[in-house]
Amino acid sequence: MITYSCKIACAPIRLEQSDKSEMISQLLFGETFKIIKTTKSWKRIKTHDGYEGWIDPRVIANTKAVIKEKCYVNKLWAHVISSGMEMFVPYGSELNPEKDEFSIHDFTFVTKSGPEKIIQDALLFLNTPYLWGGRSSFGVDCSGLMQVLAKVNGYTLARDASQQVNSGKAVEYGKHNIGDLAFFQDESGKIVHVGILSAKDEIIHASGWVRSDLFDEKGILVESSGLYSHHLACIRRIF
Repeated sequence: MITYSCKIACAPIRLEQSDKSEMISQLLFGETFKIIKTTKSWKRIKTHDGYEGWIDPRVIANTKAVIKEKCYVNKLWAHVISSGMEMFVPYGSELNPEKDEFSIHDFTFVTKSGPEKIIQDALLFLNTPYLWGGRSSFGVDCSGLMQVLAKVNGYTLARDASQQVNSGKAVEYGKHNIGDLAFFQDESGKIVHVGILSAKDEIIHASGWVRSDLFDEKGILVESSGLYSHHLACIRRIF
């Protein structure tokens, strides 16, 4: 099956074949996918993480050349010229040195980074708006932020928090470290939220916007209100 890539800064992946349909995720510039179904005006795709949805075929670039070493944008934005198109692309976009023009300061080759580097990257996103299905610095949801941070720093993470909770190993509260992921549950016990610990008692997460809040054995404590916004389910060490 042929592999294709996204030619614009970011493209919505939709639940149904309509621009009015819910956006369930996004493709970032250069990310690859496979087309599994074609209709008159839409393509159903499967992304690198197994996610499926519908995209507008106009965002599809030609077949992507095989690159021995992947390189990703490591800043909130990078200026890129690709196939005559000039644009700013977000953190996590995949660059092709064979055809894309970009600054040597705006990318990193994929290597496994430690928790400190991942936290530095997470801090770049502070105050980024929350966007359901978002994975970019234009707007991001909680699990999309964790996934793109993992990707740029050499790790593979599923798309949704309910899937991400199955990665890594369990960590007891009190033995947690910077860079661990904390998962939160609703009243039924379903995993509905995730964030990354930036300190023993602080967490970076996307809720309304990307923010830093207090963290303890009960969950996320919003200092301004004194109330818990999310209730802790478990902690996992992935990085």
